Amino acid sequence: MYKILKSYLENRYFLVNDKEEYISLHPILSGVPQGSVLGPLLYLLYTVDLSTTAYSTTANFADDTAVLTTHEDTKVATHTHTH
Repeated sequence: MYKILKSYLENRYFLVNDKEEYISLHPILSGVPQGSVLGPLLYLLYTVDLSTTAYSTTANFADDTAVLTTHEDTKVATHTHTH
């Protein structure tokens, strides 16, 4: 199972196209293939244990996650970590 998942996530590239000419090939360093069946499941497994504190929460939409923190002192809000 590990080797299957590894091959699914590694050695992927995207091609830059300018007008009718292909410019260059670049490696994809993170993420899962767009429109993949496993993508949503892997995202849920990756984010299921995100925790919050009294001053923080997480906001999820599709495959994006934001950690939001609030505090009357902006320095505290900036450095608040979820545990």
